[in-house]
Amino acid sequence: MDTMIDSKPDAEEEAPLRKLNPAPKRAYAITMKIAGAPGPFEIVEGTAQYTVKNPAECGKKIAIAGVFPRMTSNEPFTLTRVSDSEYRGIVYSDLIIDEDYFGRGVCRWEFFSVNMHLRATADESDTRFIPSIDADVVVSSGSETKYFWEDRYPKVEDYSGFPVFGEDDLESVPPDKRGEFFSITLAAAELTP
Repeated sequence: MDTMIDSKPDAEEEAPLRKLNPAPKRAYAITMKIAGAPGPFEIVEGTAQYTVKNPAECGKKIAIAGVFPRMTSNEPFTLTRVSDSEYRGIVYSDLIIDEDYFGRGVCRWEFFSVNMHLRATADESDTRFIPSIDADVVVSSGSETKYFWEDRYPKVEDYSGFPVFGEDDLESVPPDKRGEFFSITLAAAELTP
């Protein structure tokens, strides 16, 4: 006897995780400045990350584990090259709409962070330099600097696509080695309508 397997997804599985706000209002300019890098970056991309604050109240439970998974969305935004070492883009803290996505209650989205993704070339094996800035720093029009060891540019031998998130400071680095680091600063400024 042949058994047919229905490969059509459930209606719940087809439901979108999130809906984008067609008219977001809370805008922030993000400026990225690269200082002392050992070479250029061909790939420069930015994403704004959002998370649901109340997944247990509105999300879809994983039955086997008995938990509600964290719900996140990374939304790309356009970066404009100002110079070889400076880029600018705009993110919105109200980009995702709070809504009842799974029939369990309204999911409340919050702006979480801004993350950049840089690679020396389009080669996927190149090191991925990933500086970020937290949402609370963005909304307070602040800035954050991350330091990256130049020896990881353009790639780490025997580790394809090595991800590097950077150091917050160089205090733990011996003084004679601090010159081997370059910095990436992300600064935010609120845009008024």
